[in-house]
Amino acid sequence: AEWETALTYLSTCCDLSFTGPQAFWNADPKVCTRTIRKSLASRMTLVQRMIERSRYVIDTIGGLVSERGFIVTFSGVDGAGKSTVIAQVKRELEGTFRREVVLMRHRPGLLPMLNAWRVGAAKAEELATRTLPRTGTNRGVLSSVLRFTYYFLDYAIGQWVVYFRHVLRGRIVLYDRYYFDFMADPRRSNIQLSRAVTSALYAFVHTPKLNFFLYADAATILRRKQELNATDVEQLTQRYRSLFERLADRSGRGRYRTIRNEDLAITLSGIRSELANAA
Repeated sequence: AEWETALTYLSTCCDLSFTGPQAFWNADPKVCTRTIRKSLASRMTLVQRMIERSRYVIDTIGGLVSERGFIVTFSGVDGAGKSTVIAQVKRELEGTFRREVVLMRHRPGLLPMLNAWRVGAAKAEELATRTLPRTGTNRGVLSSVLRFTYYFLDYAIGQWVVYFRHVLRGRIVLYDRYYFDFMADPRRSNIQLSRAVTSALYAFVHTPKLNFFLYADAATILRRKQELNATDVEQLTQRYRSLFERLADRSGRGRYRTIRNEDLAITLSGIRSELANAA
C-alpha cells in the first residue's frame, strides 16, 4: 500500500509513471531528476522559481566558503620547538580533522632561494641547513633593499598562488616561520633594514587566520639548540612578543597567540583549541 501511494504521488505530481517497485529501481536517475525538476518548475510562479534559484546559488556559495582551507603560521627563535609542534599539529589535522595539510618554510616559495640562481636549488637548500642563523655578512643598504625586494615579491605574488592552489581547495597551510621574521629579526635573512620599514609593508601581505609565537626561557632554548647566545635569545623573544601583542591589538582578521612552549602537551592543547574554532 505504501509503494502504491508513493508511485501514485510520483505519477500525479511529478509526471513519472511506474508499473511497480522494480520499474522504479530500474529507472534512469538522471532522467527522473530532470523530469521531476521540469514538473515542479511548471507548477511554480516566476517569482517562486527565482527564489528557488537564489537559494540554490546561496547554498552553493556557502558550501564553497565552508570548505575553504586556511593558513597557520608558527614563529619563534631557533630552539623554540617549532618543528616538533608543527609535526604534531600536522598529524592531528590529518587524523582528527581529516584535512589535507601543506607544509611551507618561511615563504610561499614561488621564487627560489637567492643563491639557487648561482649554485642550484639542491645546493642552496644544503647550504641553508648548514648555515647558522644571523651569521650573514651582508652590511650594505642597497644590497639589503634588493634582497628584501626579492623576498617581498615572493610574498606579494606567491600569496595568491598559495590561496588559489591550496586554500580554495580546502587545504590547511602550515608555515614554519612567516613574514614576521622580517618584522622582528630581518638580520636572520641577512638583511640590514629598519624594522619599521618591513613592518609597514606587512599591510600588503596576506594575514593568516592563525599565528602562533612559541617561546621559552633562554636556558631551555640553549638546551635544545646552541645557535644563539642567551642575550640574543632574550632580545629576540621580547621583540616577537611585542610584535604579536601589537598585531593582536589592531588586527580584525587573523588571530595572534603567544604560547610558552615548555610543556608540549599544554602547548598542543592551546593550539588544538584555536584550530577547533577555526576549522
